[in-house]
Amino acid sequence: MKSIVFSVVFLGVIALFGFTKIDSSVQVKSAPTVAITSEIPENIQTIIDKSCVMCHNTESQNVKGKTKLNFDKFKDGYSVPKQISKYMDIADEVKETKMPPSKFIEKHPEKKLSEEERNALVAWAENMAKQLGGE
Repeated sequence: MKSIVFSVVFLGVIALFGFTKIDSSVQVKSAPTVAITSEIPENIQTIIDKSCVMCHNTESQNVKGKTKLNFDKFKDGYSVPKQISKYMDIADEVKETKMPPSKFIEKHPEKKLSEEERNALVAWAENMAKQLGGE
């Protein structure tokens, strides 16, 4: 799976960076630092608010959670290739039922994702990665 993520990120970088030839040297144009151009759909935002953002935001006391994924950074901190990687990570972790983690669910059973929520979140994250990668 890591090779797929690498491939998506690599292709995204190639698609996002243009090359200009000047005096026989190749220069890379800068890529945008923010790529989210649309709002998160309401149903997805509801899922994120319910089961994800408690640990994955700037203000979270869960250092590991906010270091691995910080939803606040999608708007102003992650580069496009990093966003693609994060979306793929979201899809993989949720698909494999690693998120939300079982220890968290034990303490907060109301935060468990239903199969419908899990499928919606995975489809959204995969779609965002594809859009950012130019597919």
